[in-house]
Amino acid sequence: MKIGGIMNVKKEFYYESKLKLNFDDYKAIWESPLSTDKIKNRFVKRNIKYFAIIPTIALYFSKYTIVTGIILSVILVTLFIIRIFDKRITVGGIKTIHKQNKLLEKELKYYFNEKGFGIEGENINAYISWNLLDTWQIRGNWLIIKSVGIPYMYFMKNELEDANLYEKIMGKVKSNGKQFY
Repeated sequence: MKIGGIMNVKKEFYYESKLKLNFDDYKAIWESPLSTDKIKNRFVKRNIKYFAIIPTIALYFSKYTIVTGIILSVILVTLFIIRIFDKRITVGGIKTIHKQNKLLEKELKYYFNEKGFGIEGENINAYISWNLLDTWQIRGNWLIIKSVGIPYMYFMKNELEDANLYEKIMGKVKSNGKQFY
C-alpha cells in the first residue's frame, strides 16, 4: 500500500519444520511439565497440610464428625496412591494415544506464516487462519498449538528462537488462542 509517497510493505514471515514423532519423542513431550506446572506444584506442595491434612485430623475429635474424618482420610490416601502411580498411568495413556494417531507414523511438515498455520503429510493437508486457533501450551522445549479440526502441531521453542521468530509466533498465539493450563 502506498502512503504519502512511501511504500509501506508488510514483511511476512514463514517457518516450517519437518518432524516424525516416534513414541519416545511423543512421550518426552507430553511428560514434560507445562510452563505453569512449576508454580502450581510449588504452591500445592507447600500448602497441602493446611488444605487437607489438618482439617481431616481435626474432624476426628468429635463424635459427630469422625465419619467425615474417616472419609476424608480415605480420599487423601487414595490421592497419595494416585500420585505415586501417576507416571505409570500417564505413560499408558500416552502410548494409547500415540498408537491411535496414525498421522504420527509418517513425517509431517508443520508450518506457519503471517496469516495462519498448517500441517502437511501423506494423509493430511490442512491450513487454518490464526483466528481459528483454539489453545496453546508450552511443554518443556515445545510449543504446542491446537485448532479445531486439525491435530496438535509441535514446534521446537529453541528452533523458533534461533530463527528469531519466537516472539512473533508467541504474539500471534497469545492474541488468537487461550493458554492451556
